[in-house]
Amino acid sequence: MFGLPATPERSRPQSKSNGMPVMDFVCLGPNEKPHVYFIVASSPANYSSFPQMKYMRKEAREDRIGLDNVRSAEQWLERLKTFEETEARRYRMQGLTRQEATIQARTDIIRRQRQPVPPRYIAGLDGHFGQAVNGNYTPEPCCYKCQAMFGFRVILPERFDSADFRETMRRFNWDKANAVACAEFMVAMICQHWPR
Repeated sequence: MFGLPATPERSRPQSKSNGMPVMDFVCLGPNEKPHVYFIVASSPANYSSFPQMKYMRKEAREDRIGLDNVRSAEQWLERLKTFEETEARRYRMQGLTRQEATIQARTDIIRRQRQPVPPRYIAGLDGHFGQAVNGNYTPEPCCYKCQAMFGFRVILPERFDSADFRETMRRFNWDKANAVACAEFMVAMICQHWPR
């Protein structure tokens, strides 16, 4: 149309600083009583080439979330990191490499989080089904942090021994972790106030 090249269907521009979210998350609600509508949220838009814009958008997002919620999430994430380090140390003492010990500790934490024993999640969303999708709308596993924080059940089930699950556990980086930056956080906030 208008002499412009066709845009590929179901695809976003892939520039690293194109102002598009990196991930989206869709929640269907709990299995026994699904939401009437899908709840969808996105990760923050990526403005890495525009630091001031990135800062303003981060501030606006955190303002909307609320300072108390941001602080609570950051404290929860710090406790998770400390717990993971303790668990990984235990596995290293058993002879596992640092990377294997970390993967095993993270896997155990997710497994434990899915057991019906408190303390559990920052948000009690165990049983809510959802799916993360990347910029090309391809299903992705939730990151380690979001699985541990919220307990969403994925629509496309993961197996703890699968290569994808292990890769998700491996590539999580604490240096880049932001307690409230994922799409799952925004969905969790909406689900907490959604009529049940």
